[in-house]
Amino acid sequence: MKTKRIRIALCVFMLIAVLTFGISKVQADMAPPAQPTGANVIPGEERTQVRMVAEEVIIEVQPDLLPAESNEWGVQDWAKVTASFDMYNTGTLTEKMDARFPLMNPSGFGDGYGNQPEVKDFKVVVEDQTVHHTILTTDNPSGFDETPIKWATFPVTFKALQNVHITVTYSVKATGYPPFAEFGYILETGAGWKDTIGKGKIIIRLPYDVSAQNFLVENDDKPYIFSGNDAVYTFSDLEPDQASNIHVSLLEPVIWSQVLDGRQRVEANPSDAQAWAALAEGLRLSITQPKGWLREDNGGIELYSECLAAYEKVNQLDPAGFDGHFGLGRLIWSYMSFRTDIDKQIIQNMLVEYATAYSIDPNNEELVTELGWISSSFPDWIIGDEAGFTFPTVSDEAILENKKPALVLNQPTAAEKATEVPVIPTRIITEGVIAEKRGSGFSCCSSIALPLAGVIGVGFLHFRRKKEY
Repeated sequence: MKTKRIRIALCVFMLIAVLTFGISKVQADMAPPAQPTGANVIPGEERTQVRMVAEEVIIEVQPDLLPAESNEWGVQDWAKVTASFDMYNTGTLTEKMDARFPLMNPSGFGDGYGNQPEVKDFKVVVEDQTVHHTILTTDNPSGFDETPIKWATFPVTFKALQNVHITVTYSVKATGYPPFAEFGYILETGAGWKDTIGKGKIIIRLPYDVSAQNFLVENDDKPYIFSGNDAVYTFSDLEPDQASNIHVSLLEPVIWSQVLDGRQRVEANPSDAQAWAALAEGLRLSITQPKGWLREDNGGIELYSECLAAYEKVNQLDPAGFDGHFGLGRLIWSYMSFRTDIDKQIIQNMLVEYATAYSIDPNNEELVTELGWISSSFPDWIIGDEAGFTFPTVSDEAILENKKPALVLNQPTAAEKATEVPVIPTRIITEGVIAEKRGSGFSCCSSIALPLAGVIGVGFLHFRRKKEY
């Protein structure tokens, strides 16, 4: 009986794992290494009259990164997880059982690259008493790996018609590609208890205020409510199944912290070109997808507009500096490189920015690499040879003009400057964004002002359909 129950549980978990750990968007290249995720505790091997009447799960994302091993790749973000359960024995008999919690991916497939990562620092408390857990291993059901699957098991006594409070804590590494960290939690395993889950609350806690700019709500169908640092999802009378499982995509804290720090610096000193450059770079990182295209969700569009304004500010304050011109050229290239309808004026503005940056620092490795990529595909735009790069459509006069300080008319008086309140410029997206699901992504259309190098080019910039490789 025991062996049969374990085999059934493993089959269920195998299905859960295949569906849950493959929840990232389908891509033609390799997926990031999958990590074991949290799960509701499951009962022992016999049928139970114990019901999970309430649960609260807090996934507390940490601001720092895990130390990277030499062979690791993907994000190094992690979270501390606390899952609390209120259990009630609806029956008239006392039940004693060894509840279980998976420490590995129960499917046996591991991270997909021959490793079997585990959750770390697992602890369990029953009724305010720390309970010793033991490790149960079962055969690997995958057929690809013989590594035994580890489970934490711990004894629990459920007296008739009484409540028992259980808390488990552990830490877990995120999966995903920079700049996004992905975390999950399996609610489906709660189906092993009697009846429905009475009520539940899932809290994703960030190290700062949560918003649509750092929490990608459009990647999840759960109705999260933002409150301070918490994104909160609540439910009641849930009969959990695979669709109930949690999966969230977050901007990596190290990147969002750069944005927050940049905003504070430019607010404190609006004339600091380096502060604006650092803000612009943080914003650029926050909207650049792993394959190079830009975010298409509403929060991403807001950050894109702010990023444009920040690079403009850099060039206003330091027109002969490298950072603003290279950053603005790179931002436009990220936007245009995945489009099928090339806007020649915007491309010309991009080339002026690249040419200006190249005239300032022709040995910058990032710039040289990027110009090499572009010239290999668009030799009419940029010509690369042993002598370096030339820009056939960009004149020397245009480069010199681009490095000149902007003419400022109607300068305020000293008295007016003393009372002036600094305002961080922002880009306003007109009318609102029309977003509709098409295929594997969102196609968003908006009218965005795009002044570049003193030329105000206003056009309808349609966010491109993503290309899968």
